[in-house]
Amino acid sequence: MLAFAADLRRLRERAGSPPYRELSRRAHYSAGTLSDAANGRKLPSLAVTLAYVRACGGDPVAWQARWHELAILPRPDDDVDTTAASEGGLAPYAGLSSLGPEDADRFCGRDRLLERLERTVRDHRLVVVVGASGAGKSSLLRAGLVPAAGCGALAGGCSWATQVFTPGPRPLHAFTAVLNDSAAVLGEQGGCRVDGVTGHSDVSEFLLVVDQFEEVFTLCQDDRERDRFVDRVVATPLDSDSRIRVVIGVRADFYGHCVRYPALAAALQDAQVLVGPMSVDELRQVITEPAVKAGYRVENALVARLVAEATGQAGALPLLSHALLETWRRRHGTTLTLVAYESTGGIQHALAQTAESVYTALTPSQQARAQQVFGRLVALGEGTGDTKRRVPRDELDSDDDTAVVLERLAAARLLVLDEHGIELTHEALIRSWPRLRDWLDGDRDGLRLHRSLTSATDTWESHGRDDEAVYRGARLDAAEDFAATHPLTERESRFLAASRAVRDRDRATARRRTRRLRQLVALLSVLLIVAVTAIGAAVRGSAIVTEQRNDALSRNAAFQATALRTADPPLAAQLGLAAYRLAPTTEARSSLLSTFATPYAIKLDDSFGRFENGQFSPDGRLAAVGGERAEVKVYDLTVPRRPTRLATIPGLGASVVAVAFSPDGRLLGAVGTDGSLRLWDLADPRRPVPLATVTAHTGTAYGVAFAAQGRLLATAGSDQLVRLWDLADPRQPTALATLAGHTDVVGQVAFSPDGRWLASASEDDTAGLWDVTDPHRPQRRAALTAHHDNVESVAFSPDGRVLATAGYDHRVRLWSLDNPAAPVQLAALTGHDDIVTSVAFAPDGRTIAAGGGDHTVRLWNITEPRSPQSMTALTGHTGAIRSVAFGPHGHTVLSTSADQTVQLTDQPGPVLSGHAGSLNAIALSADGRIAAVGAENGTAHVWDLADPFHPIARATLTGHTGPILATAMKSTLLATGSVDKTVRLWTLTDPAHPRALPRAIPHGGTVRALAFHPRAAMVAVAGDEQIVRLWDLTDPAQPRLRAELPGLTDAIPAIAFSPDGRTLAAAATHSVWLYDLIDPQRPARLVEIAGHTNRVSAVAFNPDGHTLATASLDRTARLWNVTARQSPEPLATLTGHTDAVAAVVFSPDGRTLATAGHDLTARLWNVTDLRAPTRPTVLSGHVARLHALAFHPGGHLLLTAGQDHDGRIWHTDPQQVTDRICATARGAITQTEWEQSFPGIDYQPPCR
Repeated sequence: MLAFAADLRRLRERAGSPPYRELSRRAHYSAGTLSDAANGRKLPSLAVTLAYVRACGGDPVAWQARWHELAILPRPDDDVDTTAASEGGLAPYAGLSSLGPEDADRFCGRDRLLERLERTVRDHRLVVVVGASGAGKSSLLRAGLVPAAGCGALAGGCSWATQVFTPGPRPLHAFTAVLNDSAAVLGEQGGCRVDGVTGHSDVSEFLLVVDQFEEVFTLCQDDRERDRFVDRVVATPLDSDSRIRVVIGVRADFYGHCVRYPALAAALQDAQVLVGPMSVDELRQVITEPAVKAGYRVENALVARLVAEATGQAGALPLLSHALLETWRRRHGTTLTLVAYESTGGIQHALAQTAESVYTALTPSQQARAQQVFGRLVALGEGTGDTKRRVPRDELDSDDDTAVVLERLAAARLLVLDEHGIELTHEALIRSWPRLRDWLDGDRDGLRLHRSLTSATDTWESHGRDDEAVYRGARLDAAEDFAATHPLTERESRFLAASRAVRDRDRATARRRTRRLRQLVALLSVLLIVAVTAIGAAVRGSAIVTEQRNDALSRNAAFQATALRTADPPLAAQLGLAAYRLAPTTEARSSLLSTFATPYAIKLDDSFGRFENGQFSPDGRLAAVGGERAEVKVYDLTVPRRPTRLATIPGLGASVVAVAFSPDGRLLGAVGTDGSLRLWDLADPRRPVPLATVTAHTGTAYGVAFAAQGRLLATAGSDQLVRLWDLADPRQPTALATLAGHTDVVGQVAFSPDGRWLASASEDDTAGLWDVTDPHRPQRRAALTAHHDNVESVAFSPDGRVLATAGYDHRVRLWSLDNPAAPVQLAALTGHDDIVTSVAFAPDGRTIAAGGGDHTVRLWNITEPRSPQSMTALTGHTGAIRSVAFGPHGHTVLSTSADQTVQLTDQPGPVLSGHAGSLNAIALSADGRIAAVGAENGTAHVWDLADPFHPIARATLTGHTGPILATAMKSTLLATGSVDKTVRLWTLTDPAHPRALPRAIPHGGTVRALAFHPRAAMVAVAGDEQIVRLWDLTDPAQPRLRAELPGLTDAIPAIAFSPDGRTLAAAATHSVWLYDLIDPQRPARLVEIAGHTNRVSAVAFNPDGHTLATASLDRTARLWNVTARQSPEPLATLTGHTDAVAAVVFSPDGRTLATAGHDLTARLWNVTDLRAPTRPTVLSGHVARLHALAFHPGGHLLLTAGQDHDGRIWHTDPQQVTDRICATARGAITQTEWEQSFPGIDYQPPCR
């Protein structure tokens, strides 16, 4: 270790012996941390080592190898008591396994949550525990609640009998067995009813815990059994004389599935316990208490690291426990160290490292078998995340390779084996092992087909291998294709062989009869092809070759443009445009139109020298940046995406660290490494006039900020101080007060919008909050201490109620300032995998941006500050981000970087942003000026689209108590439908001030679909109640039920009126029903349209009413001729989506059909020929599933919305997108770039 430290010191000497303060600036670690790394007292962490090496110009790869060699060597043990540790040596952590009742002594950190759960169980007979995968639900139930019930904590000393079970593939069977057990325990087995347990015995209550309730939706394939099971589970504890209480544990992403059941939804509303992320103190308990109880000690540095990495992450507990277990296995004596932890790969990589090490130790044949095993152990999600699946033993072969694979995976605690089945220890493995994710994502279709094959094999064997149960036709063909490239078990192979035998037998006779005819037809076909080819070659040979070449080059350039879209948006846009002009292939059109959804980045400057800070002027017309070259540059931003440099202020004598504009934009301030504050007059930004230079700090001045009124200014520096300055006369700044209290460098300061409060960020790991109402006598009111390393940046929200802090612990933290004397942490924003150096709020307060050492700027939606939602990451830099700032309209982010560049990045396209949850529905007014978007959090947002390229949020509608799943608009009347079983009506005469009509329309279940009659004052409502209702809205304030359309046997997710109002289409299960509404008082069912192989999700009529489009979870959309309403005719099947199709709509002229899918894309189909739609244009840019879309009445704009919380507006006219690209292009594509993409084609830059 001493030699390692000595070599670090020599490396620094070879780099010119830079001061540790300078190394700190390069490495993004404090000077003390870097100094300790080279003193030889202990091995520094890997991250610190590599940062030190990079800052000194060393080879990170070589030093990383040296670090790992040293990390595994034994070292003298810490001076701790080893008595407890030597007595048994059992691991104090459970790893991936959930804790059980026998582990109650290891269940730590959830005391408050357990108390709340106990109270809820005492007060309610049916309780639902909801939390993310990995939040600790199972451990809470099994190691917390069950022991508490057994020891009398729930009933004043009287113990309750308990039983825990999981539903599995046959939940009703499992539940019945558990009920019989409970009856025996309660002493009333003989009189036990099937639907409940009554009676009296010495045991007062029976607590039944249904863990992993999501298995009802992932493993049970029988809809009837699922429905009966849910009904029984809910009804059993609610019987008037029942002595059973039921507690359900369910994953949060299955919440929507649960609320489809009314009784279960009631429990979710009245008796729900949410398992959220642990607090910092709770995490410390989880980390340290099990170790202390077992006689071990956790190094403080390791505790700090683990808390920082796990804070705010609801699903991190299994990963944390696994990392701790692996750290314990690598411990030195009885101390768990940071070095040992880092050698595991950390929270994010320890599990993957374990799985990968087991996998790589297998032989090639065993590795192939392991992939097969894991494929069977995961249930692929449909609208939810993937989940683990329990597999019976007989589903796997019993060969030696399988036995070895299972044994080694179980030994590593990755699998749980028992005599009946096999399952993953925890679903965290699905999320955290990249190889497994690649297996699942790389062949999801194959895995689903394999699952169907396994199920069919089970059915065949259960029917005595009957020939009627084998595969035939397309299913057999698909299975054979799959078997050609994938291994099958012996059972599956026998089933497939039987299927082939039946097929061969059936085909034999037909082949004999048709062989001669087929040979004749084949001969004639060959002769015809030869003749046609010869004629065509003679006539069109040269033209075809040229066309084929251009098509190929166009497609290739389009693929290049797609690949470059993130790294170099301007070049990607021009490449896509050039490809489209060369040959308008589908790929080129898709690339061109998708440019609309790409963040557009422009580099302001690439001159030598690292830029430290950049800011917008308050009106957004200017930007100022400063950096290592001891100068400040001022840019004109008045022409969008065409910035021009107005002025360079040189000769400052020291690097510029921070710049700031006064609120009126007339003053510019800058501070730098010489400790000075400089001010300029920017009345004429082309000729900045120097006003003053004063010494603000001893050493470097790091921060500068103006207060709202412009007269007060603050600076911060390496002397650990903050100073306030009076700028009544900017030519003579006057020091007002010095704010002392920090114990290390103060790096940044920020004023609240009202100027009353000042926040400071310091390398002492704290942020300070100061009352500067009287700037002559400022008062420190609070110190924010949640960060575990340097705090680098602070920012106030526009309303002053939230403070953001960012630091070296890779976190952005949000604080409520409702009581500024005692700020409360609201959330920790994660996503950066390096230090966070800068943070900024968008002007509307709904979005926050942070830049970090990982070279990215990350965005979060903080409409709900306690539940921030990660948005897109802005890329393009190749060095650490030094500062970020939003423009005054919130559409543009300015970032400076250590890569010597300054970047202006526009947010993608016109975006409807700021929503707090998934977007489920879109409605547009007839003139296209108003859009309403329904969201998962129960709100609807009204947008002004008078200028669709600059949408304006006008209002947020509240009143629903559940997610909004449907919206519809007619004239100024808006309808919204919700999970809360109501439809609400709103008048939007003034979109900024919508008015809710007093009476909500009731529905018997979740409302999933709404449609206004095109000619009458009437709205149709449909959903889970299996009935479509027609409501008369002649007086919208008093809706009147006009008619009901019964006869459907399942939930109705979609309805649509024909343009003349005479027909209504309603989707139910795999079909669509047409109803005659010529007389709405007496609707008549006409015909069922069948053809889809999975649930129909959306329906739409084309403008002339003769064609119906349907979309389905089977990944297709279909077109039907409904001119003859009682005998619809199939026209075409549209394939191409790689996941469920969720929405479908025709353009106003009926020539284009748009579809949206769970594959994150929208697709545009030319349906001019309804029987032969062309290959679709693919619009990509969303980062999560799409749920809804709508065409603007003008026909050239498409709105899309989905799970990524944003609505997007796409231009579907290539010429309009072309004009936009060329209007904003900064420089044409170069000849070299052209020749690389279009060899052999004359240089024709698309934008000159």
